[in-house]
Amino acid sequence: MSRPNGLVTTSDTRSNRLGSISFDLDNLSEYKGFYGYSWSERSVCRIWELGLERIIEFLNLLDIKATFFVITDYLRFPIVRRTLEFLVSQGHELASHTHTHPYPFSHESRAAKWREVEHSKKLLEDAFGVPVIGFRAPGYDIDSKTLDMLEECGYLYDSSIMPTVLNPLIVLASRLKSKWHTRSPFHWSHILAPLEPYYPKHGSVVFPQSTPRNIKEIPISVLPYIRYPFYPTFLNATGMIGLRLKYKLAKKLKFFVFEMHTIDFISHQDTYDIKELRNHPGIYYPYKIKIGFYEWIVKEMATTFDMKPIASILVSLDD
Repeated sequence: MSRPNGLVTTSDTRSNRLGSISFDLDNLSEYKGFYGYSWSERSVCRIWELGLERIIEFLNLLDIKATFFVITDYLRFPIVRRTLEFLVSQGHELASHTHTHPYPFSHESRAAKWREVEHSKKLLEDAFGVPVIGFRAPGYDIDSKTLDMLEECGYLYDSSIMPTVLNPLIVLASRLKSKWHTRSPFHWSHILAPLEPYYPKHGSVVFPQSTPRNIKEIPISVLPYIRYPFYPTFLNATGMIGLRLKYKLAKKLKFFVFEMHTIDFISHQDTYDIKELRNHPGIYYPYKIKIGFYEWIVKEMATTFDMKPIASILVSLDD
């Protein structure tokens, strides 16, 4: 496969193991579907302004190019367009996180899902002049029919599978937190997915096939053997000692995708007046403590894995 235009790959070849950091650019409104939160335009803008500014500082400090999964409905905010233009100019990858982030996504009609995946891809490509080849479903809610649709629409990879044993518990927690208003699907089979990139078998999202197809699954990384999420909310819960122990296990992986969200760069001090966020997981940590965690994680990853945007990983896998 030829290298997509407009994406920068690293020349650092110190490791034959590949890794990437990706950001889901969700905002407060996206937590309405998962946790039952409400929101306001004021809150949306504040979280974007502060969170994205910190993400850019974080990546510049570490000199790493990342993949950003974008909800294209937010392109109506000038700050979003300006920020995404800057990210593209710096060599980061833009990918689709749907147009409006409907949840649960797998319950949408085929026509509605097609509009979400096709429209978001076209909007990003037209607005920023770069190829959009990657997709991540809202709430990791991916099924085989959607994978087929993504392939038909011209996407080359999906990165929606998080093969953790805690998946059912996470879904249950979201239902309880929303007082059972959300309909988060229990994707039990996702637990069985491979930890490395694979071609999904037709009719399945978790079973690989040896025959190549036009779309590849790039799973979000979990710890090997125990399949515990290597994810900011779960990492923050155990402190620095626990983080070091988890990373020792994570280093056994041959491939790594570290997923983050805009809200991971927000703390209670930033949003004390937004009542919906007062009990949000991880929000109570002061920002300096959180950023120290993240810097340590990504620096360690960069010593073990050749860090690239996911599209560039795809190129390396196919070379």
